[in-house]
Formats: sequence, C-alpha cells, structure tokens
Amino acid sequence: GVKADAAGGLDWYLKAAAQDHAGAARQLGRAYEKGEGVAADSVDAYGWYAAASALGEDEARRELDSLVLRMSPGELERSHGRTAAAAAKGEVKAQYQQGLVLEKGEGLRADPSGAVKIFRKAADGGLLAAQLKLGYIFYFGAEHLKAEPKEALRWLKVAAERGHPVAQFYLADLYEKTPAPVRDYVEAYRWLTIAGEQGLDDALHMRAALEPHM
Repeated sequence: GVKADAAGGLDWYLKAAAQDHAGAARQLGRAYEKGEGVAADSVDAYGWYAAASALGEDEARRELDSLVLRMSPGELERSHGRTAAAAAKGEVKAQYQQGLVLEKGEGLRADPSGAVKIFRKAADGGLLAAQLKLGYIFYFGAEHLKAEPKEALRWLKVAAERGHPVAQFYLADLYEKTPAPVRDYVEAYRWLTIAGEQGLDDALHMRAALEPHM
C-alpha cells in the first residue's frame, strides 16, 4: 500500500497510473479511500478504482463496489459527474465506467441500451475490458437486450486475439454451442487450448469434453 510518509512512492504511483499501470491506479484508489499519504477523498478514490477496473484489475472493481455502498448521494453525484465529463472527452476508461453505471444504475436509473452504446465507444477506442464486455453482453444478452451471436463473435474474437483468456474461453464456447454457420469445433478446440495454456483450467476441462466431436 501507499504509506503516509511515502510521498515519493505516491509520486511513482501517479506516474505509473498515467501510463495505464492498473496496479498503480488501484493503489491510488486505496490511498485516497484510506487517507494514506493524501487527504482521504472518496470521489478521488472512486476515480482511481474505476480506472484500475477498466484496466483489468478485478480486485479494484470489488473495492469500488464496496466504496460505492459507503458513499453519500452527493459524493456519488460528483463521481458520476467527473466520469461523464471525462467520457465526453473520449477517455475510454471513463467511458467504460460510465457504461457500468448505466448498466447497474448505481444510484441512477439503469439504462442497458445506453450502456451498450457507451461500451461500444470505449471498445472502438481500443479498451480491452470494453471489448470483452460487449462480447459477453451480445453472447448472453442482458435486460431488455437480445443475444446477438454475430456481434458476440466479433467482439470476443477481438479480445481473444489480444490475449484475454476469458474472452478466449467464451469465444470457444460460442463456436461450440452456437448453431451453424457460427459453429466450428476446430476453432473452439483451438481457442480452448490457447486459454488453457494461459492457466484457465476450465478451458482444459471443456476441451476434453469437446474431443469426442472432433
């Protein structure tokens, strides 16, 4: 963590986070949440946790969800305002967070369709988390949104080719379970192998179950 007397360490985290270092962004979130080396500020903590989550830090997402439950309505409003302003400027991490807010509500009225639109902006801007999110939404569907296998294939393939093991797993699942013309057992097997090589044990179990179809 960031120690109260480690100003140099805090500067390092700020510089690293500016270069999209997810772990540094998460540490800054913790620093601002707990007042370690900086004055405690839930709104700043929210922003850094959200940035870390957008960069793939799953623990930061859990810490953000916990923080949100303890924030006042005014703090949440300010956080949402900052996020929306940054998203409007084209900042993809803010767009991803705004999409999550619209998807879940987070003190506001949920808007799943609006969430997909903003996720698409972040995905088009190259954010891996948003590409995976779109693939997941289009594969499984969401509230008031139908599954769209072709769109799911598009976005899961983009994320899988960038090396995301979860995207590789769901892409394989899509190739195995979706009717023709999408179904492709050879591609499913290939992506399960790649995901398994990255340590995703479920992919290896699924590949073993697929072998009789080969």
